[in-house]
Amino acid sequence: MDPGEAKVRIERFLLAGDLAGARQVAEQFLQSREKSFQDAALFYSAFCLQYHPLDPQPAQAVSRYQKLLKEHPQSVLREETLFQLGQCYQADPLWPNPEHAITWYAQLLAEFPQGSRAMRAMYEKGLCQESVVGNEIQLKEALVTYQGLANREDAEPWRTRAIYRQARLKERLGDTAGAVQDYERFLQMKNRAEQETRRSEVQMRLAMLLINEMNRVEDGRQLLSALLSETKDGTWRVVAQQIARRKGTFE
Repeated sequence: MDPGEAKVRIERFLLAGDLAGARQVAEQFLQSREKSFQDAALFYSAFCLQYHPLDPQPAQAVSRYQKLLKEHPQSVLREETLFQLGQCYQADPLWPNPEHAITWYAQLLAEFPQGSRAMRAMYEKGLCQESVVGNEIQLKEALVTYQGLANREDAEPWRTRAIYRQARLKERLGDTAGAVQDYERFLQMKNRAEQETRRSEVQMRLAMLLINEMNRVEDGRQLLSALLSETKDGTWRVVAQQIARRKGTFE
């Protein structure tokens, strides 16, 4: 099987959602003596192991990705391989290791600061830093990571998502003023597709901070009214209705 044929067959299987078929072709090619396309065959084999819908095998995927990095250090797939290594350690619920994921995302950012995966890797790195249990240093590092994205106008949609995560993290750490500032900034973002997915939630969280923590009762009340007028159903509307009915909330 020549490299061109292998690539066509693998891509055909992937488009059809047949990861087992794609992996089989990749493994067959790896057993051949053809040296070209070996890096891609390793990548596809690892990718199919990682994302198999019924039997994901992240540990085996990691082994293949690492072999690719070692044997093909100049591969055009190096950036994507570093990203997928981070995903292996981060995304699989049965095999999470955020510290390892942080290491791989950091390596990607060091080697490919302007790469196609850089902005998402930065965002995923922040999520991993947040998820390290009992490590306040990592929480503060996550804030630094999100701040780096929040200040980049070329980083959408990750910029808008980072501003939301930054606000949630500041609220968690007790920085009420900072959280309010970031929630307000989120509501002013121009990325409507990203903003709309969390608009009601952010309005609710911001309103509660303004009312309960910042003594900005009228501003909080206006936000609740806006939420109720803009949202016809959903969890956040129900919560807003309950708060609006609570006696003394706006006194």
